[in-house]
Amino acid sequence: MPDLTKLDAAGLIEKLADPNLIVRTLATNELVDRVGRDATAALRQIAKPTNENEFLKKLKTAPTDEVIRGLKWRSPGTQRAHALWTLERLNALDRVTLFMNLCDDISGPEEVHSTKIHAERADLHTGAVKITEENFERLTTGNLLETEFSQHSMKAMAELLALHPREESIKGLVNILTVWPEGDTALIHTARMALRNNLVVPDGYAEAAKFASSDPRVSETIADVSLGAKTPEAAEFLLAHLERTKFNTPRAGEYLKHALLYLPQEKLDGVLKLISQAGFTKPEQIICLATNLENGLRQRGIPPPLDLAMWSRGVIFDALASNVDDLAKQAIAALRDMKLDAKLGPLAKIARDEKRDGALRLAALEATANLPASRDLLVATLGDRHHMILRKRAAELLAQNGHSDVVLAALPYAPDELALSICAALARSDAGTTALLDTIDAGKAPPRLLLNKTVAGPLLSRPKPLRDRATALTKDLPPEDARLNAVIAGRAAAFRDAKPNVDNGLAVFQKHCAVCHRFRNASQGNVGPNLDGIATRGAQRLIEDILDPNRNVDPAFRQAIIETKDGRTFLGVNLRGSDTAQTFTEATGKDTTLARADIKSQTISPLSLMPPVFESALSEKDFADLLAYLLEP
Repeated sequence: MPDLTKLDAAGLIEKLADPNLIVRTLATNELVDRVGRDATAALRQIAKPTNENEFLKKLKTAPTDEVIRGLKWRSPGTQRAHALWTLERLNALDRVTLFMNLCDDISGPEEVHSTKIHAERADLHTGAVKITEENFERLTTGNLLETEFSQHSMKAMAELLALHPREESIKGLVNILTVWPEGDTALIHTARMALRNNLVVPDGYAEAAKFASSDPRVSETIADVSLGAKTPEAAEFLLAHLERTKFNTPRAGEYLKHALLYLPQEKLDGVLKLISQAGFTKPEQIICLATNLENGLRQRGIPPPLDLAMWSRGVIFDALASNVDDLAKQAIAALRDMKLDAKLGPLAKIARDEKRDGALRLAALEATANLPASRDLLVATLGDRHHMILRKRAAELLAQNGHSDVVLAALPYAPDELALSICAALARSDAGTTALLDTIDAGKAPPRLLLNKTVAGPLLSRPKPLRDRATALTKDLPPEDARLNAVIAGRAAAFRDAKPNVDNGLAVFQKHCAVCHRFRNASQGNVGPNLDGIATRGAQRLIEDILDPNRNVDPAFRQAIIETKDGRTFLGVNLRGSDTAQTFTEATGKDTTLARADIKSQTISPLSLMPPVFESALSEKDFADLLAYLLEP
């Protein structure tokens, strides 16, 4: 490695052509930091073509390709690329010099770096964007995609066009998205963002429509990117695309929803006519469109026109009445936030039907909770001794709706798993906490319930007088961690002496764990962590994780507590969303979306979404069998 600190400006400029990138980079830094603007004259000689005047004169009259082919340079492209960055860092790079390098070899380093510099500038040469568009066209239509610098060139061009959008750039960006290999995710992402920015300029969609209407693949590419464009023009393009394809596209539901979010309100009446002309025959297509229609208008905060409402709700209630779980699931999701009295009967029928899928029954129960008339259904479910998950959720919904008296009446007779859910639900409000403490103070429920982390966590958010009452009720009890440690030690000792049955362990897993966890080929749960490879933790750590899931919580799986302005409370993980909506995954595995305008508060709890109930929910034998199954090689 040469000692660059001893070289003068000429020596450092010579090193800008060194084959070693580190040497070139260090030489650039020396020129900027030590030599400074004294090097600008020599650097400009490196960065300019020998026929600059002729080039600029011809550029006004001759075709661009002919002018570019006539450029003559005194220095190699690598040296010029570093000279450009050095001049830029010294604030000594003029627009014309930068532009001439943009016009050089389409896949050389000088073109790549001049494009990158252009992308960071607001003051572009008037021909810079046009040259970039032409270079884009040459790369995508010529035999240049596999050249050494082609990937870097394309990405730099896309970045420039993203920051300096105009409708003339759209065609080249669409080309790159249709011809470039899908595996190049960085370039595809950059080109998509650039296309979106160019579509939303004035007349952008008018330009796109010129070639989208004659090429289905181009139309689909633009429609896909338009999901990121929040404009009326994007909405109208999507509807036109759906009309062209007769809704025969995998993302038809998403396109319809996005269109309804941003379509001018006076044009909503034409949507039903468009849907009716498509001639759907498959129920899954129809329910997908109906639910996306309802969701789009609900997120927008406007009621659907009467004809649209009659059509979509007719489709939704037909799906709800079917015996096809996938259709009913979509219908329930669409009805969940609707305050329609007509939904209670069909939803209650599903919630009570022991032959239906458990997750579907739970979703149906939850979808009734925003109706005052659902109280009787929730009370009956709370008393159903055969379905613990439904009972727990009914208790939470009753407490959330202000029916503390009902859940407190069930508390003295509830098993630990249900009792903890009742107490945790009550502890999320001041009134519920007061009623809970009164019940415990009267001897109708054990104070130790207050020590469990699922209850103690919400109690921390209550006013100090209530927290002090809870502390007084539990002051003579051993700490919950000490009690759990004793339970864990006991289960570990029992497992060492056990003769477990792995087949029964699989059955226990499928009953209690599969809804949330993915493990081997026995389950497809997506709420909790994937358990493949969990045997490496060993028996002791697994026992801790099962009996005390709040002890070692992965930050990615801490539960979020979301309270809405109308008094509802949701628990979930995997928060994601947009500017207008928040989506999360509930304990059942179901994704729920709320409008941000409806959310009162959102906090991340230190607790796991996994319930700490397996101390009582699993017998010692079932617990040992489950461990053996999880630890099996």
